[in-house]
Amino acid sequence: MLFCDRGLTTQDLVAKEETPRLQNFDEFIPHNLLGKAITCDYINGAELQPMMRSWS
Repeated sequence: MLFCDRGLTTQDLVAKEETPRLQNFDEFIPHNLLGKAITCDYINGAELQPMMRSWS
């Protein structure tokens, strides 16, 4: 899903330093996989897109 027509995806919204550790073994999961899981499970891109468009 693209955000604000700039080619951003939901995975671009979570930086490596910001990836939360929610489960016991998250520290052993590579950032790219953990970030993908976080964006799929907790970030609703369809809901964010119209909200972000209204900001500009």
